[in-house]
Amino acid sequence: MELPGMCIPLTEMEKILDCEMRDAPREDTSSSEPEPKKIKQYLIKWKGLSHIHCSWVSEKEYLEAAKIHPRLKTRLNNFRKQMDSVEKSADDFIAIRPEWTTVDRILSSRKSSTGEREYYVKWKELTYEECTWENESDISAFQPQIERFNDIQSRRKKSGGKSATREPRHFLESPTFLSGGTLHPYQLEGLNFLRYSWYHNKRVILGDEMGLGKTIQSIAFLASLFEDKWGPHLVVAPLSTLRNWEREFATWAPQMNVVMYFGAAASREIIKKYEFYYPKEKPKKLKKKKSSPSNEEKKQSRIKFDVLLTSYEMINMDSAFLKNIEWECLVVDEGHRLKNKDSKLFGQLKEYNTRHRVLLTGTPVQNNLDELFMLMHFLEGESFGSIAELQEEFKDINQDKQIEKLHGMLKPHLLRRFKKDVMKELPPKKELILRVELTSKQKEYYKAILTKNYEVLARRNGGQISLINVVMELRKLCCHGFMIDEPDSEPANPEEGLRRLLDSSGKMQLLDKMMVKLKEQGHRVLIYSQFQHMLDLLEDYLSYRKWSYERIDGKIGGAERQIRIDRFNAKTSTRFCFLLSTRAGGLGINLATADTVIIYDSDWNPHADLQAMARAHRLGQTSKVMIYRLVSRGTIEERMMQLTKKKMILEHLIVGRLTKANNVNQEELDDIIRYGSKELFEDENDESRQIHYDDAAIEKLLDRKQVDDEESVEDDEDDEFLKGFKVANFEYIDEAKALAEKEEARRKAAAEAANSERANYWDELLKDRYDVQKVEEHTAMGKGKRSRKQMAAADEDDIHDLSSEDEDYSFEDDVSDNDTNLQGNVSGRRGQYSKRKSRNVDSIPLMEGEGRTLRILGFNHAQRSLFLQTLNRYGFQNYDWKEYLPRLKGKSVEEIQRYAELVMAHLVEDINDSDYFSDGVPKEGMRVDDVLVRIANISLIEEKVAAMGQGKNTNLFPNYLLYEFQGLSGGRIWKTEHDLLLLKGILKHGYARWQYISDDRDNGLFETARRELNLPSINEIIGAQLNNVENGNLEGAQEGQVNAAGAHYKEIQRKIVEFLRKRYHILERCLDLEYAVIKSNTPVPDDIAEQGIPAGHAPAVRDINELLVELQELQNLEPISTNEVTPDGTGGQSQVPHLYNKMCGVLEDSGASALNSFFGVKSASSSLANSLHQFETLCEGVVEALQPQQNGTASAIKEEALDATSNKSCRTFARSRP
Repeated sequence: MELPGMCIPLTEMEKILDCEMRDAPREDTSSSEPEPKKIKQYLIKWKGLSHIHCSWVSEKEYLEAAKIHPRLKTRLNNFRKQMDSVEKSADDFIAIRPEWTTVDRILSSRKSSTGEREYYVKWKELTYEECTWENESDISAFQPQIERFNDIQSRRKKSGGKSATREPRHFLESPTFLSGGTLHPYQLEGLNFLRYSWYHNKRVILGDEMGLGKTIQSIAFLASLFEDKWGPHLVVAPLSTLRNWEREFATWAPQMNVVMYFGAAASREIIKKYEFYYPKEKPKKLKKKKSSPSNEEKKQSRIKFDVLLTSYEMINMDSAFLKNIEWECLVVDEGHRLKNKDSKLFGQLKEYNTRHRVLLTGTPVQNNLDELFMLMHFLEGESFGSIAELQEEFKDINQDKQIEKLHGMLKPHLLRRFKKDVMKELPPKKELILRVELTSKQKEYYKAILTKNYEVLARRNGGQISLINVVMELRKLCCHGFMIDEPDSEPANPEEGLRRLLDSSGKMQLLDKMMVKLKEQGHRVLIYSQFQHMLDLLEDYLSYRKWSYERIDGKIGGAERQIRIDRFNAKTSTRFCFLLSTRAGGLGINLATADTVIIYDSDWNPHADLQAMARAHRLGQTSKVMIYRLVSRGTIEERMMQLTKKKMILEHLIVGRLTKANNVNQEELDDIIRYGSKELFEDENDESRQIHYDDAAIEKLLDRKQVDDEESVEDDEDDEFLKGFKVANFEYIDEAKALAEKEEARRKAAAEAANSERANYWDELLKDRYDVQKVEEHTAMGKGKRSRKQMAAADEDDIHDLSSEDEDYSFEDDVSDNDTNLQGNVSGRRGQYSKRKSRNVDSIPLMEGEGRTLRILGFNHAQRSLFLQTLNRYGFQNYDWKEYLPRLKGKSVEEIQRYAELVMAHLVEDINDSDYFSDGVPKEGMRVDDVLVRIANISLIEEKVAAMGQGKNTNLFPNYLLYEFQGLSGGRIWKTEHDLLLLKGILKHGYARWQYISDDRDNGLFETARRELNLPSINEIIGAQLNNVENGNLEGAQEGQVNAAGAHYKEIQRKIVEFLRKRYHILERCLDLEYAVIKSNTPVPDDIAEQGIPAGHAPAVRDINELLVELQELQNLEPISTNEVTPDGTGGQSQVPHLYNKMCGVLEDSGASALNSFFGVKSASSSLANSLHQFETLCEGVVEALQPQQNGTASAIKEEALDATSNKSCRTFARSRP
């Protein structure tokens, strides 16, 4: 296939992007055919080339090449599967996005061999790792970017001025160096505050209310420093908001060179190489030798960028590199994340060399005054050094003298303004709380959940986690019945699907009535939910209504988010609705083009909902904003709202001292669950008190004329509280302390009586229903599937089941580290009939969030643990993922496949002491060598079972292994066929799941092992117990006999489980040795290979020292010199002696490790795995050196290695035993 000036073989293909029927090229241009023939063609992206060089290849040409290179056929099959799962439409499928062919930045230039100028180009929305060298003629349309590059190259940055030249500046009007528009008066005041603080060396918090443009004020401040030649500056922000920061810099201060530092290790290396420093200048000859500055000083003077944008994750990962730079100003967005001094982010940033620091936060105080002290400690460690002393000094904040003193301490460091004070022109907003009835189906489910959990609810001193799980189930049910149980059959048509959705949710019925009217009136809507499954159902609803929409949740990457936000905010946008998870996307999202906000389900932390509302009611809003909060009447939702509001008011009145004051305790959980339950059971058919919304009521709800300039009650309370930190004044209510003491006393009194009272309450309400339900279950036992409680047995080396966060709970960044985080393990099933369009797996970012909210390729901590647990039990399963899908609910095959490929890449990396893999992903305690050994063992079991299934061998193992392992031949009852059943049981139930394998009556291993061990059966046990009872003494003894029989039977179960475990270890040793013999071509004596163990001959026990002596007597591997290799003219074969000699060294060094590993020494297994990995890498180098030099690039070698890893289940790398 030909491209301009080159011919590229299909082996250089990177991926297939698209497939179309296109005109075939005409071989005879003089042909009189009216129309060319249509043939199928594939759009190909080539290795090392950008998307502007993609080209079409005919199917015929591709299939011919696939005959020679089978991997091309595999790639074609994968592409077809991908296309089958993607519904092609204008919004969902674009083979090549326009951004990918648009020059973002130019990093370097050079002259090609032909003399033409080449540029190293970074493309928009693509990572630095995908930069390419391009001829100037190919990017001639991007002259502004070329000129921008030349301008940056021409200005060698001078070091900042001396302190004597620092001059105060006060701006009376919007500065001319800002090109994005004119600052509002309050923003100009903010700029002067920041500039004044910098001049006086006062580190500060800009705590303006959300939506007042803290980002723009910060950019204006940094631009003013740039004008005075001060820099460089570091801006740290959530990963999801970095692109918004970059865009605002480009709008307001395009003269500044702003570099965004994030991505995988390869991308960051390119940034360091091309974006951080100017190249060194050739030293000038000096007449007199002078002392030269240090290397770090020289590098500081060569810094190329003005502002470095980076994320919290990069600060933690690359701190060793970044903290060596002398930063003029550090700006931390969402600075409230630094309220915990024990966090890694706090510790790392504290060590950075920064002359000035600014924190940006819309919520400087969420829980207590200690958080504000911690932020001040980060800024001014000297003035606010001891947090304990500050807590003691201000323990009674109601005293006037203390308020006055605190006022004086904070005044120079904190600025806080409110929208209602500084933006009189901003249209008002109004919040309405809409109480909604549950549907009859939801009520039935609600009662069923309470009844099912009667024992948990009535238990004295019951576990809090169990109550949390009940709360999560009820919360989901209040959203929609399908969150608990979805129909198995698909609807006949969209009308039927819509009817099903509406019938199963009272909220959805009210939402539908409102949305129809809002659509008719031309409004645009934001809908928030905390659950991804609920967002899925809302997406189905919008699809059935055929309304256009956008969606952002935790699975959507940063680049894709900004694209969707821009699409919604575009002037020509036709999008009617935007679906968002409540905490998705950071606090900087601007969706002011919407004028209606619907909180479908409320957040435990009221601040999160306020921040969600602020995304619409902010700078740029031109319409009145209506906010509707949907709450299910008489349910936990209504009680939750009351409690969170009450807590918020108390927090506003009292500056609390307890760090964990926001945690929901067990009594509160029980109170929440109990709310409305009695009414629900008593008034099952009473509709007199139910709420109905008719057309007139809907019209009244949507009438915006009622919106006046008054903010809602909640906002007034919030303002009054946070005004206390406006630094203009501090106002506290005198009765606050008394109210706090009264509330605390009430809580303690309630707690004392809670246990007995709660049990009585649930006994009266649920016990009868629960007993009836249990009777029905026992009656049905003979008809339905048998339910057996598993014996608690610890699986060796296994990862235990996790009680983890709800997989469906959708959030990214917790607004407060002390927020109540209700987590459960109940997840609704994905709808089988969903009309959702397939998500683009490639758009999911590698990492997002931090700490417990960190997601890796969209997998939260619980899902990553479950994946690793399943991997340790079942291996990679030939990539059908049948054991992974039910455990990772909500994850598609494509998502699991992509995450598995990432894990594979991590497993084949060199083992080191770092806490991170090379791409920056944290290891999270993963023992790579143990995982490799486990995968190898499972793989050997799969191969052995498959070989026996083909019927080629009658024996499970070769005869020479019977000689090596005396116990392999079996026993009195246990034979070879039972060994095979044991291996099959491992593949079915998971590695080391001995109790499950034993309980599987289909394989019969329990009974076989019992007879082998000569243990009694359960009938024999019970009969023996009864025979021990003398006539006439049966009464009163029966219960004790049953208990004794049960204990005896459990002991038998334990012995059988131990027998299966030990038996498998013998089989595992055999599998390992058999594999080693086959791979090493070790000769086996003929008499043992053909006849097995000679009669009367006992297997010899071989000592490890004896084997070491034999190993030393083997012929030594002698190195070869370069003179012994005939050069081929390409230079490739000259590397072979060097590589071969290294291979010899690795083999000699690993001999002892191999033997120790075989004899079960774990540390030796780890060392051997490293040696084998080195050896394999050297082998690849030899193969590459001996091949014709067509594809010798490092990227091609890497791609081949990863491809092989993906297709062979990492088996080559997992053989950590000989």
